Amino acid sequence: MKLEPSITGVFVAAFLAGALCGEFTYRSSLCRNTFGLVVGRGRLLALVHGAGIYEAGVERAMQEAVNRGVVSDSEQTGEKIDRRSVLDFIALPTL
Repeated sequence: MKLEPSITGVFVAAFLAGALCGEFTYRSSLCRNTFGLVVGRGRLLALVHGAGIYEAGVERAMQEAVNRGVVSDSEQTGEKIDRRSVLDFIALPTL
């Protein structure tokens, strides 16, 4: 007696394989770093609650801090801005 795969079984197996690959991609910092480089967001700096923080996001947040007057331009060019506070700002949940 020869077992032949049913169409439903093939679809279920394909669905499960896709879900596992997607989960691996979502959780893998290597894949997320590569995707960030490909789409122009820069290197992945941190994963916070499943959200990636990329170089472009930190640069944008630092520029926003300068624009809001939180940090002066001289501080930005003369000294390094405390990136931890910028990362904390990015990682804050928005309401």
